[in-house]
Amino acid sequence: MRADATTSKRRIGALFISALVIAAACGGSSATRPKSEIDFAAESWPKEAAADCPVDEAGRTVLNMRRIVSTDEHTVRFELCKPDPAFLSKLALAPMVVNDSGYLATAGVDGTIATVPNGTGPWKVDSWVNGEQIVLSRFDGYWGEKAKVKQLVITWQPEGNARLLQVQAGLADGASSIISDDYATAEGDPSLALFKRSPIAINYYFFNNKNAPFNDIRVRQAIAQGVDRARVTENFFPAGSEVARTIVPCSVQLACKGEDWYAYDPAAARALLTAAGYPNGFKTKIVVRDRVSSHTTQPKEMAVDLQAQLKEIGIDATIEVVESTTWQAGARAGELDGIMIGGGWIPDFLDPSNYLDFIFLSGSGGSPRFGAIYSDIEATLMQADSTMVAAEREKLYAEVEGLIKKNVPMVPNTYASSAALFRADV
Repeated sequence: MRADATTSKRRIGALFISALVIAAACGGSSATRPKSEIDFAAESWPKEAAADCPVDEAGRTVLNMRRIVSTDEHTVRFELCKPDPAFLSKLALAPMVVNDSGYLATAGVDGTIATVPNGTGPWKVDSWVNGEQIVLSRFDGYWGEKAKVKQLVITWQPEGNARLLQVQAGLADGASSIISDDYATAEGDPSLALFKRSPIAINYYFFNNKNAPFNDIRVRQAIAQGVDRARVTENFFPAGSEVARTIVPCSVQLACKGEDWYAYDPAAARALLTAAGYPNGFKTKIVVRDRVSSHTTQPKEMAVDLQAQLKEIGIDATIEVVESTTWQAGARAGELDGIMIGGGWIPDFLDPSNYLDFIFLSGSGGSPRFGAIYSDIEATLMQADSTMVAAEREKLYAEVEGLIKKNVPMVPNTYASSAALFRADV
């Protein structure tokens, strides 16, 4: 990201490698009157009566919103179809921004809601080339403190080392997701400032249980025990990262109460492969997503290491690098075959449901990546998501983690720390 200032000599910005929600909340507002001139009028959605609560063929709620009512000028009441213990956390997300009805009436119908942002913030969108860059300019009509620079440019750079080099060269003012190999360089350069984040992202390998030999639970359990995850964490993740005990990191409330993941035991892995009918192992492939992220900063290097580790237990794997968009589409459709690298989760909010629901609930779009639905995991998750009692949720999430360990739809490697890099004068 690059900023060109006319009122300041400082250029402020950052290079990012994933889509940013900031652009979705910036731009001009369709409101024309000052806030003080808008009189309160009680409104509700739906206007006449509470909405029906639609369900899918399995009886699950599709839209968990019965009614929204403004009871006074400072209060809004949400009436849900069923309990949602994470609702307040979801309401705080940027995509839940409040839009005015005039904008929604047009942009929500013609689809421009996804490409033409609405908002009342200190920046407005000048241009947006999807996957390349967003150019923001200062909105001088902003009601609060004005932005300090005239223009802000957010660009995408998929190569980790290139992000460091561009900040060092002054071509960018900051970068996200610096790879761990560059930490020492950044910390040794007085012109740079490195900011490390807590390990809340999860990295994992995963399989499709519809494809042989991964349709045999013993094969998946063998791989779970045949991978030295401590070695993976040490070699390919930043300082501060932790070997995963469960899917949801221990820093998240109500999480990490179940059984620890399998210990590294290559002898047990070989015995399981023999029991599954593969005494001499088998051939497969490692399918790598050609993109770095905060949960997977060195995917290609991880693939080479995994290939070597699998060789030690008799599995002969070739490496196939797939373009990021193609990999993601194939994963979501359940079309990838082999052991997949590039899977992980960076939380939207710190609740176990945010990590587990999207991955395992079929209605959330996550399950096809693992093949056939793990119905025991799904059923237990739905129970956990439907109670407001924290102790009961904690117990149920521990059961979910135990079922994941038993079924091994994935191998959780690392709670990944990450870091952002800025020029020291920013």
